[in-house]
Amino acid sequence: MSELLSKEDMSVLPSGKQETSTRDVQTVVNSIARTFEEAMNAGDLASLRRARIDDPVCGPFFRVSAMFLEPHGFVPVDGPAREFAERCWTSLLSAMAHTVGLHRPGSPVGSALAEAGYSEQRFVRLLRASDKALHDEMMTASRYLAVKAIPFDWADLVRLMLSDSFAHAETVRRQIARSYYRVVEQSNNQ
Repeated sequence: MSELLSKEDMSVLPSGKQETSTRDVQTVVNSIARTFEEAMNAGDLASLRRARIDDPVCGPFFRVSAMFLEPHGFVPVDGPAREFAERCWTSLLSAMAHTVGLHRPGSPVGSALAEAGYSEQRFVRLLRASDKALHDEMMTASRYLAVKAIPFDWADLVRLMLSDSFAHAETVRRQIARSYYRVVEQSNNQ
């Protein structure tokens, strides 16, 4: 499977889109999660769950992209930057399809992982990962939360994936780490 981000992708990403606003991410994630819960049929959700970043043919992905991602500027018009964005979002939408009904705005993913008993070793691997490894670790973490039925804010994982290899990635990772370790320390002190 190809990496999510190549050096060519990095050079062509629009400079204004390297950091997306928190509000835009939250708005789009909330809309997608609501659509998955209320309007998407079981067949389309199953297709998204099976979607792979190296297979560009997934009709439900392109419908979601046309409805939510393109209008908000999350998918560039064309070229390698578009392909990079589509690979990231394919990974994210596939994982979101595994967790339908668990999106809860304002519930940090780090806190949710700590509450679910996600090991510190796995958590650190998630935060240190990049490219294909980040995709794999994000899928593992989201499936873990799905099995445990722990709600969380998908916007955190979207920011993590979209910030990969950019200057603000450390800020995103630190925010997620703070919420994880806050819950871990609270449970250790009880």
